Amino acid sequence: MGEYRVWCLSWEDDEKDGESYPDTPPMFSTGIVDETRWANDDRDAVRLYAEYCHSHRDGWESTWPLRFRVRLPTGETRDYDVEREAVPEFVVGRKPLT
Repeated sequence: MGEYRVWCLSWEDDEKDGESYPDTPPMFSTGIVDETRWANDDRDAVRLYAEYCHSHRDGWESTWPLRFRVRLPTGETRDYDVEREAVPEFVVGRKPLT
């Protein structure tokens, strides 16, 4: 079992400022899966963190798109630009390779 670690480059955050999402669903002591705090893949982890930033870190005041970095369970990092629509719906697009 690994985890995705996500933080916001647009806000000049470091990895320590981000959030982690397990790559498999955690279970409650009753054996019921907690569907709210895990990510299927790196894009899902970025979407979850973007929603968190919007709701709990005053992201609604930010100018989107914002750039996020995610550390995969393998140790590799990827950057994504995330656009927020007015509803809001979060659209994750991978940063072009340079």
